[in-house]
Amino acid sequence: MEGIRDGMVDVLATDHAPHSPEDKEKGSPGISNMEYAFAVYHTVFKEHGLSLQRLSQMLSAQPARMLGLAAGRIREGLEADLVLVDLETEETIDPLKFLSKGKNTPFAGRTVKGKIITTIKGGIVKYDHGQIVR
Repeated sequence: MEGIRDGMVDVLATDHAPHSPEDKEKGSPGISNMEYAFAVYHTVFKEHGLSLQRLSQMLSAQPARMLGLAAGRIREGLEADLVLVDLETEETIDPLKFLSKGKNTPFAGRTVKGKIITTIKGGIVKYDHGQIVR
């Protein structure tokens, strides 16, 4: 956490790799964590007294800046890429409820606080209240 506090670590990411149990047995790397990445990060940040602003910066603004993208910020003229969250919802991670085909996660059974409610990409709702919008 000190690396996050002092700025040594400036980006957070995921290695979402939704492999089947058979693929995992053969040694495929990665975990299924896209659905709970925000909640896990948010919970750990709260436990260590780190701000939601810092988390948002590390998950969106900083990666966009490093990639030279006009994204990761809310500003007139930028695409409406937004994630709406409920910061108070507590949930126990249950891989059987994942939308992803992969169910492998080291976070199964962990209670986390914070939940993504809606994801908007380019002004279009893509995920809303537990459902992928096509």
